[in-house]
Amino acid sequence: MADAQPVLDLNHGARRLAARPGLTVFAACRSQKTFLPTACGGRGACGMCRVKVTAGELSPPTDIERQRPADEELAGGWRLACQAKLTGGDVAIEVGEDAIAAREMPAVVESVEDIARNVRRLRLRLKNGERTNHRAGQFVAFAPKGVGAPTAVRAYSLANPPCAGDVAEFVIRRAPQGLMTTWIFGKIAPGDDVVLTGPFGDFYLRPSSRPAVMVAGGSGLSPFFSMIRELERSAWPDREIRLFFGAVDPEDLYGLEELCAVAARHPNFSFTPSLSGNCDHEKCALGLVTDVMAARVKDGPACDAYLCGSPGMVGAARGVLEKLGVPPDRVFFDRFG
Repeated sequence: MADAQPVLDLNHGARRLAARPGLTVFAACRSQKTFLPTACGGRGACGMCRVKVTAGELSPPTDIERQRPADEELAGGWRLACQAKLTGGDVAIEVGEDAIAAREMPAVVESVEDIARNVRRLRLRLKNGERTNHRAGQFVAFAPKGVGAPTAVRAYSLANPPCAGDVAEFVIRRAPQGLMTTWIFGKIAPGDDVVLTGPFGDFYLRPSSRPAVMVAGGSGLSPFFSMIRELERSAWPDREIRLFFGAVDPEDLYGLEELCAVAARHPNFSFTPSLSGNCDHEKCALGLVTDVMAARVKDGPACDAYLCGSPGMVGAARGVLEKLGVPPDRVFFDRFG
């Protein structure tokens, strides 16, 4: 009788995959239609594909892993799935529950719209009766169909609410010399085929009666569109929700008409856009979004907070929220970069 094939066990038997030696955990999972979160396609650049090894052995940590995750995390069993290779024995790992449910969703580009300087809105139509089935605020991995290179995969937050049927909408900012955004801003057209994978992420609005402070920078409004649109669709909560959006110049603004209209309909929702450039705008506060938020939030210890934008903005906002007394375990964030 042939020896039993080694097994890669996910989440204590939730899924059991063939563990082909030499493959990375990321590649082994993907080859068997199990998708781990990624913003880089498995190159070790984003750190999203962390898994925890609970039994068995993988290849030694790479230099990339010694930087992310750090050595103390490696000692605790944490590895990057795109770096750690299977060596021929059974291995058990823990992954996020979203990885168990994630799937590939073919889609076609329906419309492309410039909504601000270097910001585009994409509207896609999913094929084969698919639905995103995401939580408002989550993201998907996004790639042109037929492009297998890892560099052609990026993560983008969904802007549509979960109830939007077979629609997927994104707000995407051009990244200087970015491979994907070069395609999105230079070549993409209605009718192009795209493959979405997911949904992923723990950035979503938690049920709570506490006030929620939301801070967005650049294209970081995308997941908040999803949250606010979902709240509009369902029963708007009694809790106070305050959304702050930071841009540099008026040419960088978008979404003002929609979000100001939501604020007019719901007295417990406020929307404050701000500009950090030396310019005036009748609807905007002047200054960095973190400073504008700090001046208007007086009840920090009572609040939850949600942050989305560049690593620099998210880091600065976390520091401000700490000074305002918002408990760290009630600060949720998604860093673009």
